[in-house]
Amino acid sequence: MSDILLLFLTNTFIYSDALRRVRVLDEYLDVQIFKGNKDLLSRFSSDDSMWLESLSKDFLKSFSKDNLSTNIEQLKKGLQEISPLIIYIPVDLPKTDKISIAQKVRSNYGPNFLVDFKLDPTLIAGCALIWQGRYKDISLRKKIEDQKESILTVLRNYIK
Repeated sequence: MSDILLLFLTNTFIYSDALRRVRVLDEYLDVQIFKGNKDLLSRFSSDDSMWLESLSKDFLKSFSKDNLSTNIEQLKKGLQEISPLIIYIPVDLPKTDKISIAQKVRSNYGPNFLVDFKLDPTLIAGCALIWQGRYKDISLRKKIEDQKESILTVLRNYIK
């Protein structure tokens, strides 16, 4: 993994954020390097502006007129090589909760680990995971499905 990608991922934990931020970074640096627009941050969302401001000077200095497109392509390629942990959740969580979950996962599995959250309203009290093509449902829905016959037996006995 490249140093640029590691620095890029320092404060980026969610896969969709990473994809968006590489586009934001490309646009930001393109204007900064080639046009010198200082009011550029007002173009971006507040989250993206705060992220851009949080980038280290060393990271930003690694981009120049000569290597901007090469480094951006290297970032895009590096992101494509990362297989994110996909977490299906029944309701949309606040961004802070998603980041907290992703930070915990990264602390356990390494600095290049990203999480991708998807909604599945059919889940009940829990989540489902996809990692490297393997699906694991750890929700209450799955537990109910697994115990369906015994639940129906109890209900039938109760109705009698």
